[in-house]
Amino acid sequence: MHPPELQAIPFPARVPARYPLVQARFVFLLNICFANACVSIQQLAELRKKAPEAAQPPLECGCCYDEQPPRVMIRCTAGHPFCASCVRRLLETAVGDRKTSLACMDASGCDSAFLPTSLERATGWKLLRAWEKIVAEYVIKTAGLEDFYECPFCDYGMILLPGTLTFRCEVCTAESCTRCRQQSHGVMACQEAEALRDKENLLNVQHKVEERMTAALLRQCPECKAKFVKDTGCNRMTCPGCKKLICYVCRVIIKDYEHFN
Repeated sequence: MHPPELQAIPFPARVPARYPLVQARFVFLLNICFANACVSIQQLAELRKKAPEAAQPPLECGCCYDEQPPRVMIRCTAGHPFCASCVRRLLETAVGDRKTSLACMDASGCDSAFLPTSLERATGWKLLRAWEKIVAEYVIKTAGLEDFYECPFCDYGMILLPGTLTFRCEVCTAESCTRCRQQSHGVMACQEAEALRDKENLLNVQHKVEERMTAALLRQCPECKAKFVKDTGCNRMTCPGCKKLICYVCRVIIKDYEHFN
């Protein structure tokens, strides 16, 4: 409410016009009283607006049963109230489990949804955008769009032109074959690339086995840290570095053959 504009007020008849100083003081005091009255009216109007809100009793959250003021409650489209903490946990769980629907949490079994504006007010825009991205990905995947291709190395996808054989992701920059959905193999056929990958995997496995067998035979001197392998002979070994006697089985420094008794 805006205070009304000050209007010219005629001087009382008892204030003669020949006394300009008296007239000026009277106008000054009258304007002050009028301005204070306008401010008081504006404050009274604001108090009247807040009075109904303050008089409303707190509402009980339909999930945790905590009582909070009605103005901070988040309601589903059916009107069931929930506190912001419960709504935020609901959305965090949906993002973690990649759920595409948010149903009302009321004990009555209501399956109403929440408006996006209500969710953003309770959770913030970052969490809401993460959930909206999950929903958008699900809608695209289930829409049956032709020539839609999703990067096998991240969640990015797009509709490709017919006949596209190699896809370069705009997010992770990985290149993949649109036919076998593996790493791009150029002009090589998918079957040949798969056979080559199997051969490379086999070589990697053999290499790892050989490394572990070597590590099992390799010994390290506890004294000088020199590494060596036993070729022939008994389990009493002599370090090629510091010449200490070492037990091949226990890997500790010994003095003589009494250790093996």
